[in-house]
Order: sequence, then structure tokens, then C-alpha cells
Amino acid sequence: MGASNGSLFRPFLLLLMTAAGSTMLAQAPWLLKAGANYTWYSDPLGLGHGPRTGRAASGAGYQVGASYELPFRSELGLSTEVQLTEFSAGYQFDETQIGYPPSSAVDGHDSGKRTMRCHRVDLPVSLVYRGWPGLRVEAGPYVSRLLRATEVWRGTRWNNGEEYDLDEQVDMTAMLAPWEFGAVLGVLVEGPRGVHVHLRYMWAVHQPGRGGGSSPSYTRQAQVALAYNFKGGRREDGHPPIEP
Repeated sequence: MGASNGSLFRPFLLLLMTAAGSTMLAQAPWLLKAGANYTWYSDPLGLGHGPRTGRAASGAGYQVGASYELPFRSELGLSTEVQLTEFSAGYQFDETQIGYPPSSAVDGHDSGKRTMRCHRVDLPVSLVYRGWPGLRVEAGPYVSRLLRATEVWRGTRWNNGEEYDLDEQVDMTAMLAPWEFGAVLGVLVEGPRGVHVHLRYMWAVHQPGRGGGSSPSYTRQAQVALAYNFKGGRREDGHPPIEP
């Protein structure tokens, strides 16, 4: 990750470090999470993609975050979370193929991989069910705020019989919807010493404020993460909690 991408994560990581040392964290059931994701986009790059226009694309990324589970007296609870996510979706392309507009050949013919890389903040709020030992099931809505979207071209360019390396990046933040609303479904598999495995699936249902000329790019994303629990103790209903 380059310096510009790192600048997006730095304030968020500082916030987590501050919370980790606070009295509030020491007294509350917080989870810190970090892991990988895989994203499917219905049409992440909009118009002007020749035979690929309107087709799905996919790619891998990662996320870091923190969640807090509100106290509860039964198997049901409520979890709130803030998460910073980097994800991408792309495809292999070749502008010598049939279906690309004549304008695509103005600066030569390109081939390689075209990717949309995004950074966003996710805010899920989930209803939690703990009816089974060692397992937490969660479901609920989420809202996401897009921070940055960058279109990346990497490959080869042929122009007037000459071959060049292709490595271009274009800021496309204004072309994508700034907000996304969707649903989340997941499970937390509790492990020893406060280290757990978190599995989750997120899918978007609404994207208001999309830029002119762009197409809907509804996100479907699978996540797997390691989660660390900062709080032991005993739940109010008498069941053992997630304990370090």
C-alpha cells in the first residue's frame, strides 16, 4: 500500500490505539478485528468498457476495525462496529478485441488489468444471538461512506508499433456513490485466550448520490478476520462470555 493509501488508515489506527489504552476499553467487551475480504461488484467501473460494460468484476482486499457489544441479560444482544476497508474489483482487458469504441485507440491499444480500488468506512449495527456455546450469530444493517476510489490500469500499451509499460491511476471518487446501505450476516467462532474467528457476508441494497454517467455498483463482500477480545468477566445472564 502506497503512502497516499496509508494516510487514509493512519487516523483510524491512531483512534484504535487510543481506545486500547483507555479506561473505557478496559471495562467493556471490545473486539479488535483484522482480516481479508473478497468483493464482487455488479458493475464497478461504469460505462466505456467495451465488451466488459455491465459485467461483474471481483477482487481481494482487507479490513481493520473495532466493535462493542452492548450488555444484555439473555441470549440476545446488540453489536456496534466501525471498520475501515480497502477492497478492489477488476478484470483482464484487451482493446484490440471487438466491442471497444474507437475513442479507446486514440492513444494506442492497451491490454492488461483494469481495477477499481476503494477505501471506505463501514458502520454495521447487528442483533446478536448466543444460543449455542462458542458461537455468536449476528445480523443487521450497515451504512458505508466512501473515502476514495481509484481506477488503476496496469499492463502494456502499443502505439505506432512501439510497446510501452502501462501504469496509470485516475481518481474516480466523484463517479461512485458516496453512501451505501445494505445488510450483514455473520458468525463469530469463539476461541481460546480471547482470539476468535469472525466470518461475515455483506451485500448492498441502495446507493444514493451516484455520479452522473456511472452505473450501479452494488457490493457483495465476504470477510474473514481474527478478532481479539479485551474483556473477560461474566455475563449478566450467568453464561460465560468470550474470555481471553
